[in-house]
Amino acid sequence: MMMPPKCEPSQAPDGIIADTCGVFVRNDGNDTNNGSKQKPFKTIQHALNEMKATQAIYVCAESFEE
Repeated sequence: MMMPPKCEPSQAPDGIIADTCGVFVRNDGNDTNNGSKQKPFKTIQHALNEMKATQAIYVCAESFEE
């Protein structure tokens, strides 16, 4: 039986969060991306608009003007 991913950074193996845990935001992202770790959104607002009700938003430790 496959274990569900750990979505809390402090509980995830090596601190790595699975893409299935939510959507990701980084300053070098793009709001036309899919919100994965490899293709994060650029803005928190876009992540809020695109996320599903059960998803979390993971924002990289950066400053955001919004």
